[in-house]
Amino acid sequence: MFDVAAALAGEALGEPKSADGAAEMVRVPRVARTSAVRARAKAYNALQDLVVTAPEPLREQLAGLYKGRLLQACAELPAAETLTTPTDAITTAIKSLAARCRERPRSTPHQAIRSARNFGCGSGRRQPVARFDPS
Repeated sequence: MFDVAAALAGEALGEPKSADGAAEMVRVPRVARTSAVRARAKAYNALQDLVVTAPEPLREQLAGLYKGRLLQACAELPAAETLTTPTDAITTAIKSLAARCRERPRSTPHQAIRSARNFGCGSGRRQPVARFDPS
């Protein structure tokens, strides 16, 4: 029987999952990819914020560009060897963020599933994702 008071006191601990099965082999690359996608989205938001607050000449140069064209234009901005003005600093930051946004995640969930199958896990068909049932 489950003792609620012991659980709340931290005395009744369950056994952790073994984390050595096929599901774990698929979950781990997926977690890494999700993290990379979120980081790329944050970098793009930061890039847009810097473009909005950039000095007028730089802002005009990048105005009206979205996603791919904006990233391409930012990557092609001239790099300053030394940061002597605020424009140099913003340009360097924008180039860095654009490069980060253009990076692709190295693994997709489909690649993780194929890789799990290569190690003899799973069938030849995609399996439905298990959902957590709290009951």
